[in-house]
Amino acid sequence: MLLEKFVNMTEMGAERPLFLWYEDYKLLAAGILLNLEEVYNSIDKETETSKNIKQLIEILRSELPNEFMLAKHLMYVSSLFTGVSGAELEEQELISRYLLAVKKFYHLAQTSEHFADFRRRLKEKLSTEEQKAFDLKLFQHEGMMYCLEFYLSLYKAVQDAPSELEKRKYIESTEVNLGFGFVPGLWTDFNQDEALAKFIYSILDDDIRIKLTEAYFSAKLVIMKIHLNCDKQGNCQALYNDITLENVVSAFQEFIISLINVFEEKGVERLGSLFLKPYGDKVKLGEIKRQIVVS
Repeated sequence: MLLEKFVNMTEMGAERPLFLWYEDYKLLAAGILLNLEEVYNSIDKETETSKNIKQLIEILRSELPNEFMLAKHLMYVSSLFTGVSGAELEEQELISRYLLAVKKFYHLAQTSEHFADFRRRLKEKLSTEEQKAFDLKLFQHEGMMYCLEFYLSLYKAVQDAPSELEKRKYIESTEVNLGFGFVPGLWTDFNQDEALAKFIYSILDDDIRIKLTEAYFSAKLVIMKIHLNCDKQGNCQALYNDITLENVVSAFQEFIISLINVFEEKGVERLGSLFLKPYGDKVKLGEIKRQIVVS
């Protein structure tokens, strides 16, 4: 069924960047093409839907598609399903899943494309040494304050919480107080991809950025398995789907260790401690890593 194949593709695209599921993509694309070409051959070629299907077919045939164009045209062809009336309940549920997933896929791909353009323009203007200097400053400021120190503060709060209920508050609450004001809880922060927009996607060093992107989405895949329903007052009910609190904390820990490793690789050896001092003032990252590993 074509709709099921679209759902499978868009849900994968909603979870993580294409390069992290490319082998699955190739199999899904081959299956979709068989059905989509049949649909294209059976409809009026003058319609907007037909034009969008043709463009999607061309994208799916390419060896390495532009992720944003793929997501955009998957959204465009949603008219194939949204105009269906009297659909069976199961099909209606699939349509709802598809529409939700394709919007998330589009947003994630659009963000990636925006920062790819930003990096291309910057690399055209900066020499190799200037690019290294840009990255170092990025790590020392935005990366330190908005990512490393924030995540370390949140991780330590979870570790120091006296009960499972208290630990879960730091993960499930839309906002938490780490002692210096309210910040997003862990689930909300990853759901909004704050780290990507504020730090990771701006890194010019391709190897470092790809390594950190992979670590980020490895953690996000686990954290997003928590199904969170929140009311307008910010009160949330969490359902852990096939995972435990320990799984979530472990995934978060692994991401933080990967984060510390790339900071050290960039030559940043201590916390900046401008506002957040979860492990003390300007502590060495190697010492923090040792504490985290044994915690």
